[in-house]
Amino acid sequence: MKTVKIFDTTLRDGEQCIGFLLNYYDKWRALDAVLSVEPDYVELGYPASSDEEFIFVERAALETREHTRSVPVAFARLTPRDVDLAIASLQESEGVVNLLGVGSELHLMRKRRISEATAHAELTDAIHRVRRHSGLRPAVIFEDASRASLAFLKRQIAAALDAGVDMVTYADTVGYCTPVDAEEAMSELVAHFGWGVHFHNDLGLATANTLFGVRGGADLVHVTLGGIGERAGNCALEEVYACLLYKGATFGAELTLDAHKLVSACEQIFHYANQSIPTNKPVIGEHVFSTSAGIHQDGLLKDPRCYEFVEAARFGRTRSFVTNRLSSKKLESAPPLQEPAETHASHVETVM
Repeated sequence: MKTVKIFDTTLRDGEQCIGFLLNYYDKWRALDAVLSVEPDYVELGYPASSDEEFIFVERAALETREHTRSVPVAFARLTPRDVDLAIASLQESEGVVNLLGVGSELHLMRKRRISEATAHAELTDAIHRVRRHSGLRPAVIFEDASRASLAFLKRQIAAALDAGVDMVTYADTVGYCTPVDAEEAMSELVAHFGWGVHFHNDLGLATANTLFGVRGGADLVHVTLGGIGERAGNCALEEVYACLLYKGATFGAELTLDAHKLVSACEQIFHYANQSIPTNKPVIGEHVFSTSAGIHQDGLLKDPRCYEFVEAARFGRTRSFVTNRLSSKKLESAPPLQEPAETHASHVETVM
């Protein structure tokens, strides 16, 4: 199975989630949380958005390079000012400038209101600006690619590749895709180009779309801790990890990270933003390894495998029973819950 690379955008796209805009001090603490998971790439922010953001990206990039294996990334639109500021923020540390390319006819005509030739010229100029600086690598994320015709998208990608890019991402900016769409798009495009995928959760499908994109051929996934992000959020790293841990063979892929650190990092991000994690949020919610239903409690007392597929212990969590009118009366005299000698996890490769 291929090992999928992690592109963490918690500090850039994730911070666009209403309520998660961090002050300078808390963003440094959030950076430590993100880096504890050791993503392959960490998108630190958008340097052109403010002086404070530029200073953070510049200093955080140096910190990232000096103390971790993660590659620092700065975001930029294709305007010369944006690109030059992104370059300047990474000049001392080296890294990736992630350029926002026009990914659909809709955005070309209705948002940018430029010709396709102009879009190609802007893209080429931005890529060349980055490539003139030793140690910097240009990448392109094609905004709204999921709503483009494949013919248009292929022409955009070809322009990027001709200019010297080797890292391209398909962005489902408005959460338009279904898993079928994601797999079909990747299967068609990966035959010609290398791909990353970036999915939003407007239809509740960001994780599923990411997984099917990987099955279609993508080998880089854009994620955030806790799935925070614009509108309904981004793809959640902890959900992708859990799915590939238990179902990796289905998607032909695996992720390598420390699950205990992952849960802790998610909790820290919500804490620094003074936000609560939804109690039923997969993997990290307070109650996802708890039950009050008597039928489930009875089964768990007999054998945890009856009602626990995702194992609490693997994520540093604990299983618990809540007692109320729905609960099992057997709890009153139940012996200590015994773990089975062999669980389904013995058939799953541990990824730590």
